[in-house]
Amino acid sequence: MVAPGDESTARSRVSAAEALRLAKPHLEAVFRQRCESRIDKHWCEKPARDHVLILGDYYHVTRESYPYKTIQAYVKPAVRVHRDTGAVSFTDR
Repeated sequence: MVAPGDESTARSRVSAAEALRLAKPHLEAVFRQRCESRIDKHWCEKPARDHVLILGDYYHVTRESYPYKTIQAYVKPAVRVHRDTGAVSFTDR
């Protein structure tokens, strides 16, 4: 998981901050999808945070209010942003 301002992502053509900006229009839909699949809907009422992960050639950007213990839980569903091209795609949407 990286912070949007993390300078270590500067090696990519697309920074973590840019990936978050590209993903923002889709994050509310991702959050709703995550909430619909959750048994305990109580977490959907809590303030959500945006998370950016780097996996291979992609940033995986998601919005979530539940504090998962494993990083993989933030990967699906998520908005994928290619680190070199900035192309936006989706995981399990």
